[in-house]
Amino acid sequence: MICINRLRSLGIHKQQIATDESSPLHYPTNQEFDRVKTSDQQKVEKIGFILATGPSDSKFTHALRLAELALDQPVEVYVYLIRDGVAGADHPSWQNLVDRGLKLFACAYSARQRNIPLQDPATWVGLTVLNDLLVECDKTVFL
Repeated sequence: MICINRLRSLGIHKQQIATDESSPLHYPTNQEFDRVKTSDQQKVEKIGFILATGPSDSKFTHALRLAELALDQPVEVYVYLIRDGVAGADHPSWQNLVDRGLKLFACAYSARQRNIPLQDPATWVGLTVLNDLLVECDKTVFL
């Protein structure tokens, strides 16, 4: 299923994908690849920050600053807080960045392990979202 979704994201639709063993495989033509390249050039670049350190670590402040600078560029910015990073999910700076368009996610499991309440501005999610960020972001920074 992941492969089919990836093909769809490249512009290859279900009717073009072999769904059973008896049907021949479809190999995309050069025209289909050119169409995908054209649509990719029009997409906005996505950058993701994976932050595993808490607010007392200098990397946390560094991540805040990098995210702030990235928002000044024509990119979509995603932050995923995991492990000790969830302790800083309620940091006041995040709200300002979320208001500017940052997408802030935090690992609900990490918060539960650390007895941290699930509160705004973060969206509390599982590791599936982390996986999606790793796949979809053009650039990923681990801090």
